[in-house]
Amino acid sequence: MTLIIFSPDFNTHLEHIEAVLIRLKEANLKLKVSKCTFAKTKIRFLGHVVSGEGIQIGPTKMRVVKEYPIPTDLKRLRMFLG
Repeated sequence: MTLIIFSPDFNTHLEHIEAVLIRLKEANLKLKVSKCTFAKTKIRFLGHVVSGEGIQIGPTKMRVVKEYPIPTDLKRLRMFLG
């Protein structure tokens, strides 16, 4: 399970983290501290970069699309478009 907690400022972020931790405790769920990160301004998630500026395509996904061979016929164009 992945939890991403977004907040407009640091103090609100602390409040949001506390609220989530309380809910997890009420549900008898535990977190493994070694897998947790807190107060990040930018994270990579499922091939995207999530930050205060919004959600952007990650650099790896962009590179794959840029390096994809140019389709030379209709069949390959359809394969590219998926």
